[in-house]
Amino acid sequence: MWSLLKDIDHTKTTWAIKVRVVRAYEVPPHSKGGETLEMVLHDAEGDRIHAIIKRPQIAMYKPNITENKIYAIRNFLVLDNYQTVKTTSHPYIIQFISKTLLREDTKTEMPMMVYDFQPFDMLHAQ
Repeated sequence: MWSLLKDIDHTKTTWAIKVRVVRAYEVPPHSKGGETLEMVLHDAEGDRIHAIIKRPQIAMYKPNITENKIYAIRNFLVLDNYQTVKTTSHPYIIQFISKTLLREDTKTEMPMMVYDFQPFDMLHAQ
């Protein structure tokens, strides 16, 4: 029923995931787009994905999002990771839409932090 982040792709919008919010931050309006609330999420296996909430939905979701808490999230868009500076190595990002369901999950256990150490050469190449 719950998908792992490594399985997420853009073939559907009915994905259901359980993730921890590693980091949440607001990005002010800039030349390439409007204000966004952005997050780095990780699942039980430690895979990470970047999530974006655009201005029309920020007021709906922001009061319910807290760093380090675990959430069940359903019905979102999966887009190619178009970011110039990537926060994760996942090939996709997720974008909340008005039909996205977000619910805090206090019963699921998940590591607080999962590290993915990379060789310096790999970091330098990016």
